[in-house]
Amino acid sequence: IEKAKKDNKFGQDSVIASKNHLIENLNVAGKFESKEKEATFKVYSKKGKPVEELIDIWPRGAEPPKSLVDFDKLLDAFMSRFYFSVGQNEEEIDERKYYKVHFSPKEDLPAEKEYSDYVLNRTAGIIYIDKKTYMVRRINASLIQEISKSGFWTSYHANKLDLEISFQEWHKLGLLKKITATARYSYRVATVTVRRYQTHTLSFGYETKESKPL
Repeated sequence: IEKAKKDNKFGQDSVIASKNHLIENLNVAGKFESKEKEATFKVYSKKGKPVEELIDIWPRGAEPPKSLVDFDKLLDAFMSRFYFSVGQNEEEIDERKYYKVHFSPKEDLPAEKEYSDYVLNRTAGIIYIDKKTYMVRRINASLIQEISKSGFWTSYHANKLDLEISFQEWHKLGLLKKITATARYSYRVATVTVRRYQTHTLSFGYETKESKPL
């Protein structure tokens, strides 16, 4: 996890990334129903801070989509919020063997101040670590407890969030390849309630300032 954090930080500081964010609506059975939005971003560092520059979006004039999960906060959470246990059985994926490390939330977690806190404090899953390189290759996670927040004017409820995060090796760095998040949730503002069942798919490509995308 420390290597994943270092690689991610180095990538943010030194690499230009392309990010495609696709949102698809699902029916009650969890099958594709319609495409809601798709956007392409150029991601790079400026004065030490990450910048996302919108390149294209469909439909035209739509609000740029936001990620359901903050990946930096997820990596930080692995260092402080979860218990770990190594599975007895290895798994083979694409002819490579992986250690399976299970994780689940600790007790007495930090106060829930942001949306990401509510998600991370209720998430468990498996980290797949390449047996040969010890590089994190995949993270699968799901909610193990529903999220409910309510106030006088607003409320929010989520009963499903499934994550699959995959990594690619780029110039000996382990960088994000794809994040797929499937969520079923609802929110209320005053008397209006909106229900959503969607899949967000974020795909990444990388290039140096002197090279073409790889």
